[in-house]
Amino acid sequence: MNATVWSIGPERLLHISPGSVTRESHLDETDAHVLARLRPLIRQAINTGERVRLPSSRWTIAAAEHGDRLDAQAWYGFADGEPHVRLTVLDGRPEARQLISTMHGLLGLRTNEAAAGAVEAGDFTRAVAWAWICGRAGD
Repeated sequence: MNATVWSIGPERLLHISPGSVTRESHLDETDAHVLARLRPLIRQAINTGERVRLPSSRWTIAAAEHGDRLDAQAWYGFADGEPHVRLTVLDGRPEARQLISTMHGLLGLRTNEAAAGAVEAGDFTRAVAWAWICGRAGD
């Protein structure tokens, strides 16, 4: 499953997913506490080059920063092997921000974990993107 999010303003993202489903995502839809908790964990993953467990969730994340681009991989359910989600966030200009995410491998999980992971993945990728963008902006 693939999904792409294009920015249409400094505090909102247009989420286009497979099947031509479109959703506008606003920064204020992601709780400020979630952003505050994610920012240092994303920074830790970038600085160490290792997977970091995200508290109060079943996700682990690894990330690398390349200038105005974040490349991240995430695993659901503490699994090993190939990541379940890959995402790239581009933060060159507020009007041109993009989040490109690819979900795969969730079907290799048990049925209940695959369903839960797929449901959480959209919110998860948007939260990671906003946390990294806001952290870069010093919010």
